[in-house]
Amino acid sequence: GYAVPLLGVSLYQVRTLTERKRAGQRLAAFAQQLEQRLAERTAALETANQTLDQEVARRRRAEQEIAASEQKYRTLYETTREGIVATDMEGRILDCNQAYADMLGYSKTELASLTYQQLTPERWHAREAKIVREQVLRRGYSEEYEKEYLRKDGTIFPVAIRVWLTGQAEEKRGMWGIVRDITERKRAEEALRRAERDKALILRTVRERVTYLDRDLRHVWVNEAAAEALGRSAEGLIGRHCYEVWSGRSEPCPVCPVRRALETGEAQEGEATTADGTIWLVRGYPVRDEDGEVVGAVEVGQDITERKRAEEALLRAEREKGLVLAAV
Repeated sequence: GYAVPLLGVSLYQVRTLTERKRAGQRLAAFAQQLEQRLAERTAALETANQTLDQEVARRRRAEQEIAASEQKYRTLYETTREGIVATDMEGRILDCNQAYADMLGYSKTELASLTYQQLTPERWHAREAKIVREQVLRRGYSEEYEKEYLRKDGTIFPVAIRVWLTGQAEEKRGMWGIVRDITERKRAEEALRRAERDKALILRTVRERVTYLDRDLRHVWVNEAAAEALGRSAEGLIGRHCYEVWSGRSEPCPVCPVRRALETGEAQEGEATTADGTIWLVRGYPVRDEDGEVVGAVEVGQDITERKRAEEALLRAEREKGLVLAAV
């Protein structure tokens, strides 16, 4: 009479043990999944941290490179001999290097309260405004142009300027300018003009024919006396061979003092007769460049026709006198 209850207890116990075992298995599986997810999250965080460290290092290097580059250009900005200035579109000076301040005799602080128009003589205002309007605003930069600046002490000096437009947004636009003091260049140009005027005056004054020839015996310049002797304009002789225009030859004269001067590097002298019978005393003087190389020659020709005729007449008279004395 105890078989059924005893069997019933056994089945219950078996079911309980089975459920507990299954629950344990499910718990173990959940724990394993949890550990796997935790490991994945940990790995992802480690990867993210490594990426972040790399990004921080990259940004730090970039900042260091930018700082070094800024320092390099700041050094260049402050040590260049050319003036550099930044302005807004109304001309107010926003920044400049020391060379610009020294050029004008102001401190940087003083310049910060001025405009470039105040530093420019009024006669240049309209022309410069036109350059800004037609070049800088239209294409973003200007060609180099010349004008004058006014120093703090009131002296006026010439400069050459090139301007660039900066900024994209209308409210952030401005201009950068590079400025060169060209006082010495202007003085050199004026000295050259004076020298050219003096040379032209001298060459017009002397009655000897004076020409400058290159190594190929082509005229580089001639004075009025030389042009008049040929009945041509001075401009019409430039580039022509001397033997072509003076002797009607297609090749250099056999005995030419100028040719010998070019070959020997020493002054030479000789006589030549042109097709019209004029007798010339010709002197050739070599011209050297700064390296001492002969690059051409100056030819000076003096008309000695009358002198030669007088000498010949005197010789004839002397011979006739001798014949007369011999016959007596």
